[in-house]
Amino acid sequence: MKYKLFTILIIITFLISLLCFLKSNRKAEREYQINNQTDYEVILKPNIFFTKENLPASDYYVSKAIKDIKINFKYSLKARKDSLYTYSIKASLNSYADNGTKLVWHKDFNLEQRQSSKGKTLDINKTVTLDYDYYLNYAKAFAESFNLNAETYLNVKLALKVNNKNTYVQIAIPINEDIAEITQEDKSICEKPKISLTKIGFYSFFFIGIILITIRLSFRKEKEATLLKKYQDLFIAITSKPDLTHLQILYLTKLQDLINIALDNRTNIFYKDNIYYVIISNVCYLYKKE
Repeated sequence: MKYKLFTILIIITFLISLLCFLKSNRKAEREYQINNQTDYEVILKPNIFFTKENLPASDYYVSKAIKDIKINFKYSLKARKDSLYTYSIKASLNSYADNGTKLVWHKDFNLEQRQSSKGKTLDINKTVTLDYDYYLNYAKAFAESFNLNAETYLNVKLALKVNNKNTYVQIAIPINEDIAEITQEDKSICEKPKISLTKIGFYSFFFIGIILITIRLSFRKEKEATLLKKYQDLFIAITSKPDLTHLQILYLTKLQDLINIALDNRTNIFYKDNIYYVIISNVCYLYKKE
């Protein structure tokens, strides 16, 4: 029965922990509603291999065939109360050395100057067209000037600040690779909660610890009450604490152990203020009830 009860309590504790975590993470979702429909297309140079001049958003493109990259930042936000919005669109070249682990060069290009507005809604619908060769030549000039073999990426970012919270949408384009893998990344201030097993585990162990302590104290009190009733003739209440000055004191953690000592030695147990004593010769066995 105890094991079934313990299993049920663990399940309940885990569910409570999960609920607490999700509730705390959903607060931002209730404050803001975001609709991000940012998209891009790749415009190709004239060639005899591709039948279409424009290619829709996908993953991979032949770098030497790219003429322009057209990005449409379509982003809307609705808040529960009036908020201050500040945003800008910026392109940046970032060159990395040592297999892409060290940033050695960075250059920004402002595509849309900083804009500010206030209200409950924000609608951004901005299109920027990037000349791929323009940025490629920049990256090549840097690498050739220093005879450096670097990995360079063109990042185009819509950076948005809502009150004191930052969010962004970013398109990342490799510049000096034969095949360009274009990726999109966004950080949302009200993104759906991600379940953290670490946090859930912390909450679970915290609640389980409280439950175990409560159960242990409950069983202990119940057991002690049964023992006190069963051996009630063994206990004698005293009006003042005994003088233990010249006695060796042995502290016990269980009332049952004290009762066994009293029974084995055919003596009584004296108690006052939830402290129980068995005195035999020059030894005092002492148990303190919590």
